[in-house]
Amino acid sequence: MSNKSHIKYTISMDAPHTHVFTVKIEVDGHTGNYINFKMPVWTPGSYLVREFSKNIVSTSASGKRGDLPVEKISKNTWKVALSDTNKMAFTYQVYAYEKTVRTSYLDGEQAMINGASIFMIPEGYENQPLELIVEPYHQWQRITTTLESYKGSYDKFVALNFDDLIDCPIEVGNHQIHSFEAGGATHEYAITSTGNIDVPVLINDSKKIVDEIHALFSDTPPYEHYVFFLHLTNGGFGGLEHCRSCSMIYDRNGFKDRKKYIRLLSLVSHEFFHTWNIKRIRPKGLGPFDYYNEVYTKLLWIAEGVTSYYDNIFLPRSGVSTIKEYFETICDDIKRYEGIPGKEVMTVEESSFDAWVKLYRPNENSINTSISYYLKGGLIIMALDLTIRDITDGKKSMDDVYRLLWDKFKDDGESIDDTTFKSICEDVAGKPLDKIWNYLSTPTPLNIGDFFEPFGIILKSQYSKPEQKKAGWFGIYMKKNTTQISTTLSTGPAYTSGLYVNDEILALNNIRVSVENIKDYMNNMTIGDTVDFLISRDGLVKTVSVKTKSLPFDKYYIEKMKEPTQRQKKLFKGWLKQDWNA
Repeated sequence: MSNKSHIKYTISMDAPHTHVFTVKIEVDGHTGNYINFKMPVWTPGSYLVREFSKNIVSTSASGKRGDLPVEKISKNTWKVALSDTNKMAFTYQVYAYEKTVRTSYLDGEQAMINGASIFMIPEGYENQPLELIVEPYHQWQRITTTLESYKGSYDKFVALNFDDLIDCPIEVGNHQIHSFEAGGATHEYAITSTGNIDVPVLINDSKKIVDEIHALFSDTPPYEHYVFFLHLTNGGFGGLEHCRSCSMIYDRNGFKDRKKYIRLLSLVSHEFFHTWNIKRIRPKGLGPFDYYNEVYTKLLWIAEGVTSYYDNIFLPRSGVSTIKEYFETICDDIKRYEGIPGKEVMTVEESSFDAWVKLYRPNENSINTSISYYLKGGLIIMALDLTIRDITDGKKSMDDVYRLLWDKFKDDGESIDDTTFKSICEDVAGKPLDKIWNYLSTPTPLNIGDFFEPFGIILKSQYSKPEQKKAGWFGIYMKKNTTQISTTLSTGPAYTSGLYVNDEILALNNIRVSVENIKDYMNNMTIGDTVDFLISRDGLVKTVSVKTKSLPFDKYYIEKMKEPTQRQKKLFKGWLKQDWNA
């Protein structure tokens, strides 16, 4: 391969209703008898082999003298024989009709291009500059991306390398653009489709969050221009981080419900904080990227756990939510955590390592055997932050840890390991933190309420309804609009008594049940009742007897102490940046 080879991409979308992009890769100056064109199998930030090559519709190649032979040599590799030419073009079509933040999408309204699911790379050219031309459908006026424009052009861009091309989503259409200044840089919302969104409110809240995150690092922004891509859909939710942008999908009608809107602001906070944590302060193995194989790490609890903790806390700190709303969010997380039996089976390090095979591929038993590194990781980081604040009398915190990490890793391109992370945390705390580290490598149950007392707050649990105190519990979930079991909790009596997932419940204590009345019958049981389940299992009718247990608490809440000390008030304010009486 010649170092002087020039690579130019052209992506077109002439018939959006077909959901098919056409990509042409022109290579000029290559030396050799062939070129292999390879397609990623996964995208950074989403740890699952998604086999993007499954969407390739057709391929072809041409040189100076006409068509060149193309041979598919692996699931994601196409070999082009060059004969006597060093200038050629490889053209392929990609079907794109999956609207997620990880994939690409094309229809009559928009083109959403996530690079890993669209672009191949000539093997060996991953680290050299690339040129991209975007040819919009003729009815569309806008192209939005954080790729560098080529000499101020509307439709021509340059990427530093393949990583840069993959890292910069592209939105093409007639979407809305709303700009704001924050943190010493320019930001944009690129909003696709419509809904009950109040744009000025969202911009104002986002600006406060951006300013708060910038204040943590107290440094020049690591970008000049940042884009929040917001895709409004029916009921959608999700996000994916990039170095100078993020992609988010959200419910088009979810802006008036305050709790839903708080969740959106947490998503904005989460993806934006990733600009520092993971895109630049990253676990080993997560850059430079191997796009063709799984990259295993035990440190996703740092990448996502830290971010999951901070995404919520930035809201009260910035003033876009109240303390009460923040506590409600924490309690929702605690409720989810306590309802997962797998928390006592899988460690958070194991959860990180197994993301490729478990987190994104749950089955009916996952709740009993696994835990999310997002959820438990975030709670562990909260415990870590509160511990450091308590030990240092409020003088130090996770904020200081991340400022030190930023100073260490922002310029050298190195990646973080667990030893470095733990060492910096202990240096900041001034003491060993073995109690916290034990939560990482063992499935030791985490009682986050144990860490609240120095801050003048108490975690409490209760039943939502008084009658639940005596209610019998089976530990099963039902498939929607059926009498079929979807989940049996390993901590519940149904599991130990021998009820299975997919069992169809026909009768309870010889009383026929239906979709309409089954919940009423089950909710009327009291603690210690023995219930005969008449079920259909794989076409055979059986009876299974289950003795009910007490219902787990279904509500958690946080109360402020009635007579907090001055120290507790001080630690509380340092943590949340709001006065005790706020």
